Amino acid sequence: MLKPYDILNAMDGIEEEKLAEAGELLELGTEPKRGFKFPWKAVLIAAVISALFTVTAYSLGWFGIGARSYETEPALPHAPSTEQSEAKDYWKSANGYKGSNEYKASAEWTAYYWKNNGSPDADFLSGAEKKYADTCHFYGATNQEMADRLFEIADKYNLKLHYDHLSPLNTEDFYNSIGTEAFLPQNCQSGGYVYEDGSFKWDCFIPTGEPEWIEDGLIQKGLDFTLFRHMAGTLVPWFSPSEEPDSFEEWEYENLFGNKLIISYNGEKHSMIASYSEGQAFIELSAGYEWSTVESPEQAEEIADLIDFHKAAQCKPDLSALRHGPTVCTEPCGAVTAEEFSETPEGRAAAEYGALCGEIMPEDNSKLLAIGEKYQLEAPESFEFLYELSLEEALEKAGFAENPSYSACYPECLLSNGCVQFSVSGGTLCYIPKGALCTVLNGNYVNLTKDAESWFYKTEHGDIVHISVWSRGNVHGTEHKENIILFESEKGYAVGRADYYNSAYELETFADDINFKVFR
Repeated sequence: MLKPYDILNAMDGIEEEKLAEAGELLELGTEPKRGFKFPWKAVLIAAVISALFTVTAYSLGWFGIGARSYETEPALPHAPSTEQSEAKDYWKSANGYKGSNEYKASAEWTAYYWKNNGSPDADFLSGAEKKYADTCHFYGATNQEMADRLFEIADKYNLKLHYDHLSPLNTEDFYNSIGTEAFLPQNCQSGGYVYEDGSFKWDCFIPTGEPEWIEDGLIQKGLDFTLFRHMAGTLVPWFSPSEEPDSFEEWEYENLFGNKLIISYNGEKHSMIASYSEGQAFIELSAGYEWSTVESPEQAEEIADLIDFHKAAQCKPDLSALRHGPTVCTEPCGAVTAEEFSETPEGRAAAEYGALCGEIMPEDNSKLLAIGEKYQLEAPESFEFLYELSLEEALEKAGFAENPSYSACYPECLLSNGCVQFSVSGGTLCYIPKGALCTVLNGNYVNLTKDAESWFYKTEHGDIVHISVWSRGNVHGTEHKENIILFESEKGYAVGRADYYNSAYELETFADDINFKVFR
């Protein structure tokens, strides 16, 4: 990080007459003649620095994109652009200005990475400690040579490397994990991940208007932006491509929360960056994509007004709430287990179909019908995608008066025998009426292993579900696990799967978000 003393040291050798000229320019008068020897040089240095910091620092590029940008050689073997070009690739340091250790390390690791990331070794992390393996995954070190170089650069510049991160599943958990008060708009839909030191990447979306049908899907229009927080003293684990610094228009701006920012706006790309630093924290808002552009400097300021950057900079991270063991319900009241479901006709048929689905062709459904007859279940004769319908129309078509989720949910596919596949926040959900053969349930859901960890859980809304987790093996040093969240009613089964698993937190939060009462 650039410190004020760095500037003072740089100015220490300035000649007296040059300082005098600066004093005249700033209308500071002349050196006193009487009394004691006044520290004239120090006063002038302080005055020059004060003037620069309060008036023109951003215009000189001290704190804008140019102060954080660096270049790599054109067309590196594995850089994002594969076209040969004389133009250099531009990147920016996320948590340091030119001359800082963070800046130097970022530039060095970026240049090394894009020249050397083409030789992955699938086995080099086998048997490695989780902390070491996670660090390598975060930074993209895919072989031992890259891992050694990564740690060497961190040691060289006395920087820490990230070793842990989790994904909060709602905004409240996000604020709790990073140790801040609320700083996002209330209507903001968001998600991302948090590192052990409170650094984060948080993607945000603010909807505007009603969803519209465009080409092959429903599109919800709105504003997309990404918010980052990086802490000084660490090597940032991802690369930040940038445009040439001269392509940005930059100015100081005080937003509605009284935060003093630097806004960098690229009129050609219709993109923006709002930068803020406080203490050890660097906050950056990035916006402007093909589907969600920033059309003017005025709109860039309106977007910067959405965030309280000061609150976002406060940092008391605590990831414990995002990682916990099972919350066991000791009175399941006869709720079905995943093992019991896998032995029902519906469960066994779904597993058998999942194993054969690659062999069952639309023009020959004899195997599908055979499975239905074997288990005395109704096989689907047809199916219908529901993407073109509004949420209300899709729910009505699927036979539901209420939304099965307390947040985001959409019925995607309806089978003629009443089975429905839903896309829900954080995963997928299938409803299987009793007596129906489900062809939209992945066979992995019901292929439980003997070492599965299972427990009953009572959701925030009073429904009792059964949760199971089991291993699917080790891939590149990381254990992959499967999960199932199961609910039974008199009419059928609701079978859910969370997209992400680290601990019971993700699975129980997923269950809390499902309105299981609609399946009764």
